[in-house]
Amino acid sequence: MPRIKQVFLNIINNAVYAMKDGGSLTIRTTAGADKVHVAFQDTGLGIPADILGRIFDPFFTTKPEVSGTGLGLSVSLGIVQSHGGAVDVQSTPGKGSTFTIILPIKFDAGFLGRWGPRNGPPHPQRSARPGKAVTRLGITRDWVAGGAKDS
Repeated sequence: MPRIKQVFLNIINNAVYAMKDGGSLTIRTTAGADKVHVAFQDTGLGIPADILGRIFDPFFTTKPEVSGTGLGLSVSLGIVQSHGGAVDVQSTPGKGSTFTIILPIKFDAGFLGRWGPRNGPPHPQRSARPGKAVTRLGITRDWVAGGAKDS
């Protein structure tokens, strides 16, 4: 599994777990000239302030032993940092949490080499236009309990 995909799945799984009775998970992406932000905002339980500083610690979990190892966020942070990125977390108990993955936009020599100097991709500093996209997922109790149900 690609490493960034693993980060996204860890965050999505945690959001679903925090919304046991259903809720909403909104995924927003924004891109600027040198960074891309992917924000996962849920309407779950939120994270209490006394726990927030520990959520990236290896083996820290609030889940029962049978469902969590406490490695998901720790591993996710390591993956993001290995790509030169960062993770920002905002949370309000009783209202939900937002995990924002911030990654640098980099074009390596191999990527640029496939494009000739005349028909290459636009230089990100000169012509990249900020953009954004939003996806909202409705999380229902049935979905949480047993996976997506066909209607």
